[in-house]
Amino acid sequence: MVKFMLKKIIIKNMFKINDLVNKFGTDKFIHLSVCIIIAETVAVCDVTIFNRSAIIAATLGVIVAIFVGIGKEVIDFFRNGLFDFKDLKFDCYGAILGGLLAFISLIA
Repeated sequence: MVKFMLKKIIIKNMFKINDLVNKFGTDKFIHLSVCIIIAETVAVCDVTIFNRSAIIAATLGVIVAIFVGIGKEVIDFFRNGLFDFKDLKFDCYGAILGGLLAFISLIA
């Protein structure tokens, strides 16, 4: 019974995520995911290597992820002539989310 209920909840939520992906496009979620990974990785490495506090490491992770997103959009601008502010918006969302996740994991 519990397995069935859990399966039903997971399938229901997967359709919601699929609807969001269809609405915004897979490229935006790639930007979001990559910036989450960058921000969290930079924060964890900063704490591990330099022994800084969690808030400083998380902030540094957010800043690095945003700069990587800006750099990627600048490269796209020079290659394709297109600077996509929506991509940059999802980069910022991912950076902030990754920084928050890193902060929570580092203070725990």
